[in-house]
Amino acid sequence: MLPFILKVLPTLAALAPKQCDVNPSEKLLYDYAISHAGLPYKWGGDDPIEGYDCSGFVLELMKASNQVPMSIDLTANGLYNLYKDWSVKEPSFGVLAFYGTESRATHVSFCLNEYECIEAGGGGRSVDSAQAASRDNAYVRVRPVRYRKDLIGFRHPPYHWRKL
Repeated sequence: MLPFILKVLPTLAALAPKQCDVNPSEKLLYDYAISHAGLPYKWGGDDPIEGYDCSGFVLELMKASNQVPMSIDLTANGLYNLYKDWSVKEPSFGVLAFYGTESRATHVSFCLNEYECIEAGGGGRSVDSAQAASRDNAYVRVRPVRYRKDLIGFRHPPYHWRKL
């Protein structure tokens, strides 16, 4: 996995917001999100050792930025419903992109900018170990926001450092 991470990190650094474009809290959250690139996917996972699923990874970012209580545990659909009053038309840093159907979100990613998101993806119910993640090429990775055909919308959590 290390060779993959070493190949990906220079590319990820190029995506980083310019220091003058964001406040320090956003830069810290961006750096924290990127630091997870290459970690394994695990169905139901919520930690960097065993692996993350999509909602576990996004919740880790939300918890790290003090946006949700540490005890909260939500699925992609739970996050979709939690931020139902915060819909936006276009992605930007910190926006959550949801995928699935209008009645149920089945996947969530964290937008790094208007074009790229970071997600724990590539796996499913059968990915329950690092070995299974390696077999299925399932990990935390950067993808174009609109790479999936089942994109259903964007929600912008009310980050405490932003003026709303």
